[in-house]
Amino acid sequence: MTKTAKTAHEAPTPPPPQEDFARAIEQTVEKQPGERVKCVRVFENLYRCNWWLKGDEAAWGTLTAGKIIKSKFLRATMTGEVLVLDDLSKKP
Repeated sequence: MTKTAKTAHEAPTPPPPQEDFARAIEQTVEKQPGERVKCVRVFENLYRCNWWLKGDEAAWGTLTAGKIIKSKFLRATMTGEVLVLDDLSKKP
């Protein structure tokens, strides 16, 4: 009787997909008046969030789209019913 062993070229089973919290993070993080936050899931439970300040009409009549004034990498986890955010931008 021969036993079969897994070989190195067999791919491991991927983990189950996690919920994307990007929209919830955008609504949760602190914003100043006039700021807008756009958050994107990078992978797993890690997110990149950018704080945008809307542009104004320039002197020559062109409209600027805005500029990023702050950016953070966040880890998001759900503990019960609470979304917990860990700011990885502050870590050494």
